Amino acid sequence: MAWVILRSISAEAAAWNQSDRDGLFIFGSNLTQASEFFDDDLNAVPLSEFEKTEVRAYLEYGIARKLTLVGNTAWQQISFEQEAVSFKFTGLDQTELGLQYELARREGLAASLRASYVIDGGPDTTLVDVLPGGDAIELRALLGQSRETLLGDLFYDVQIAARTRDFDRIDSLHGDWTLGYKPTHRNMVLVQGFTNYAPKDRIQDFKINPQLQVTGKLSYARQVTPGRWIQIGLERTMVGRNIVRETTLATGIWTEF
Repeated sequence: MAWVILRSISAEAAAWNQSDRDGLFIFGSNLTQASEFFDDDLNAVPLSEFEKTEVRAYLEYGIARKLTLVGNTAWQQISFEQEAVSFKFTGLDQTELGLQYELARREGLAASLRASYVIDGGPDTTLVDVLPGGDAIELRALLGQSRETLLGDLFYDVQIAARTRDFDRIDSLHGDWTLGYKPTHRNMVLVQGFTNYAPKDRIQDFKINPQLQVTGKLSYARQVTPGRWIQIGLERTMVGRNIVRETTLATGIWTEF
């Protein structure tokens, strides 16, 4: 099995590129609720209402020996209410289109660099996402390593990314990591962490406070047929600043083609 399968629905990509003319499609759904909101002092305070349902599609396709096309988008329904702030949103999340270049690859090790154009989407508010408004450019570095042992296969994937809108500043920083264990060729357990940070900003006369989101995720995946896996996982925002504390049930189907 190709090590590209180590990612989860939440991860942007993995360090292992697709082979030329090979691809991977991930279709997933996320059900999210929250009863707390992290304030500017990192304290969790009560939240009146937050619900989000999401259907996400992720695509990788090898267009050359060292070049992989990446696409990532989702359809969302969001309901938020907190004191004087209330809104509902139905529509596309931010959509990513990118190219991932393989910097190095040998047995059990891969390093890649990806550049993406991110099309604006999602609700017009920073209360529920640590992402800049408007279209953006993202640059992401990826490193992955796998190792076979007598008790099964172990692997990790680490990613660091930065986004900018106008090239005059970094609008957000993102860090993802994955630890995986495969006791058999058909079963896999993933432990993951996602960190997102956006510095303070100003849109016209409106001040936007800094945002921080640190999320943990535990999931299980099983191969149901050759080239097809199913996944179920639970995700929770552990630490935050000016962001909703989300609890998410995530499911997904991965299909190689």
